[in-house]
Amino acid sequence: LTVLCFVLPYSVNLAQSKLLDKVINKFNSEKSIAVDVIQDGSATKGKMFFEAPDKEKIILNESEIIVVADTVWNYNTKLNRLVIQERSEEFSPFSLLDILYKLPAKCSYSENIAENKFILKPIDQQELNFRSVSIVIGKNKLPRKIFLIDINGNKYSFSLKKYILGEK
Repeated sequence: LTVLCFVLPYSVNLAQSKLLDKVINKFNSEKSIAVDVIQDGSATKGKMFFEAPDKEKIILNESEIIVVADTVWNYNTKLNRLVIQERSEEFSPFSLLDILYKLPAKCSYSENIAENKFILKPIDQQELNFRSVSIVIGKNKLPRKIFLIDINGNKYSFSLKKYILGEK
């Protein structure tokens, strides 16, 4: 999976968003970030790459998704098919940048300091089509686990390992 990092405004009560702030500050301090991603309990795995200011790349099994500014390239390696489209304003559950930068403004925010995790729950579930997303933060101030519960109650868990950081 490839994920790119860039600075976007977010509006969360700063007095209660210590963990989210740590992650965003870490992302903003790096020129690029790469990480291995594994969907727990599944054969889905890949890499995410982030590059400032507005690039994100996700490689999963047989597909590659590349986001640059307002354009999304979705390439299916098995079918050798490329679809190019304008990026929508909708939240993508596979975009760590969307989770960190877009969602907080549309969600209630809580933290569990003992578990080093923060939880986002949509103010309007119909708009975002999920019930909650939780991020567990590692010692490096970067996400190490993502837990997503979709609108139907299906649970997804992703592990993020082996970060490679490109300093600014």
